[in-house]
Amino acid sequence: MPRSCSPSLLRYAASTSQTVTVIISPSTINVMGMRFVNDIKVYDGTDSAEVASLVLNTDQYPTSDGSKRLVYGVDYVAEGRYETSQVKHNSSNGAPIWQYIYVKSVTMLDTVNGKNYNIVYSGAPFGDYDERIVHKPLAKEMFESIPAQRWTGSQIKPAVMIAESERAILFPSDFTVTYGENTAEGKGYVYITSNYATGNYEGNITLEFDISKTAAEAAAPTLVLKDNPSYVYDGYALSNEEIIQTALYGTTAPVSGDISISYRTAGSTDEFTAGTPINVGSYEVQASMRARAAGGKNYAARTERMTVTITKASLTITPDDQTAVYSYNYDLPSFTAVWSGLQGKDTSGEVGNIMFAIENYWMGQPAGKYNISAKITTEGPKIGNYDITYIYGTFIATPREVSL
Repeated sequence: MPRSCSPSLLRYAASTSQTVTVIISPSTINVMGMRFVNDIKVYDGTDSAEVASLVLNTDQYPTSDGSKRLVYGVDYVAEGRYETSQVKHNSSNGAPIWQYIYVKSVTMLDTVNGKNYNIVYSGAPFGDYDERIVHKPLAKEMFESIPAQRWTGSQIKPAVMIAESERAILFPSDFTVTYGENTAEGKGYVYITSNYATGNYEGNITLEFDISKTAAEAAAPTLVLKDNPSYVYDGYALSNEEIIQTALYGTTAPVSGDISISYRTAGSTDEFTAGTPINVGSYEVQASMRARAAGGKNYAARTERMTVTITKASLTITPDDQTAVYSYNYDLPSFTAVWSGLQGKDTSGEVGNIMFAIENYWMGQPAGKYNISAKITTEGPKIGNYDITYIYGTFIATPREVSL
């Protein structure tokens, strides 16, 4: 059982039936160094570094006394971490270079009864400049097999799909895809070259596929969009889930890069803008699924369109109340207001600037209660996203005491 790093309280009953509390303060253990199982780690998408042992020092277990040194796996366990989970590259040739390694955690084990420990390490890196994460070799198994393609007489360039087992750590930025001529019946070729100088993989592989006049034609994927939905403005661009109801290649869900979405103002002939809308308005949205293989079957590209509406959010602006002792000419502090309903990361300044006024009040008015009004007079870029309600604040002029 791991040991707590906080002081413990031990209570026992003495012969006089009195309760005695004994406070045991933690023993400070300083991490002085770290040794590793291997200096070289093949890229696996994590920053974990396998620790062989630590150099620990404490009054009870000094590093100078070999017979008393704490033993890794018996007295404690530890985790290390690289400064990054990625391969660090030499800028001239792309080769892996060394990384710092840090203590991630230290857990003392129950080898000394009744003892607590306070582990101290500064966060400074350890290592001897040999520790590094190196490239992982590319392999055909990292990619989905390409089903037979139907001969067309033109160059065939099937999409390359990363295998599900590798998708968490292998990304399109790690490699470059080129194609063979792929115009004749027979074998087609896809060449995958690692981006050694910038990515986490090394080596090159070739994927083969069949080209045949009798190959099955590509099937249509399932792409169903929402039925002209309407959303209230929330300060953020609409998500894919707010646009798409169902998208499948057979029974396979799309992955990153399979779907693209763009939009334009409804009824316009403008070019589509990549992404999803954010501001209030009515938009024509276009969603596309790229052609690809899934489950050993080819799927064609598909595009669908729909209309989506974003309506205004409610925003309330209420001036803060003010109080002052009656004066012919009030010297009031700056007016402020509460903005209730700002969405996302919007600020009041992006909606507009306010002008305040004390209604039905002018110099010399008697003590009493007056309304403070607020009104946006200079509009900001986000004002069109809000339906604004103004609420009065209160200004109270209290009577001034007069000595006669």
